[in-house]
Amino acid sequence: MATYVMSDIHGEFDQFIHMLHLISFKEMDQLYVLGDMIDRGPKSIETITYIKNAQNIEAIMGNHEDMLLDAVTSYGFTGSTATRILQGTDTHKTYKSLRKLWYKNRGEAMGLFSYLKKLSLYKEVEVNEKKYLLVHGGIKYGELEKNEKEDFLWIREEFL
Repeated sequence: MATYVMSDIHGEFDQFIHMLHLISFKEMDQLYVLGDMIDRGPKSIETITYIKNAQNIEAIMGNHEDMLLDAVTSYGFTGSTATRILQGTDTHKTYKSLRKLWYKNRGEAMGLFSYLKKLSLYKEVEVNEKKYLLVHGGIKYGELEKNEKEDFLWIREEFL
């Protein structure tokens, strides 16, 4: 069994699948995706769906998922406010795809939305008797509870 970690797929589903083939990813392997499954690339919905349905892939929250959740939670799918606010951002493309899916199949769209809402900000794992903290952005403080959501998702300056 092998353990893999990657992040920032950004909707590039075909390249993601190609990478899985290149590493000969198997059912007994484990993959942790450290956020940013969505935006930029053309297949964010396919990427989320694949990762959500895979038994051996676990994702955590990235800043792009957080932006999408904020938009949907604040403005829903029926108005034009989210489209105006997100216009010109990477998240707008994913929002439009999820909105289109919502009109076509609300159950599937809400399933993906619920999945994203449940993503954690970090994951503690042990591999070969070594402990690792997996996070999209970073942490400022050694005690996890002292860190804020923005640290886990957005930190760019010096961090631990």
